[in-house]
Amino acid sequence: MNLEARIAVEVARRAAMRVLPIFEAAHPGDTRPRAALDLVRRWLSGEDVAAELYFAAYASANAARDADADEAFFAASSAAHAAAAASSASAASAHAAVTSAADAASERAQQRADILALTAGA
Repeated sequence: MNLEARIAVEVARRAAMRVLPIFEAAHPGDTRPRAALDLVRRWLSGEDVAAELYFAAYASANAARDADADEAFFAASSAAHAAAAASSASAASAHAAVTSAADAASERAQQRADILALTAGA
């Protein structure tokens, strides 16, 4: 995967991690979104977890569907999109992840800071 795609996936992962506590507070026993984000982190570190990412993205999407509050839905959706972005190298999925995270919490400024920090010198 090229550098731009890896940066997009990392920004998506960071955004999803920041809003994950919203989902976990609403659904403390549901680990599907966190598991998906853990796989994204492992994928970014070079582990071959592509097959697991595919299924984790769907599991996190199902967690979003099961959420009973909009903020929890968007937080789990953000994790699902981040996993899908890593699984498919899709910039569109990475964009969907950060958009869902922003819908879950006001965090656009942090996303911008992440992009600037990750692209400095690139």
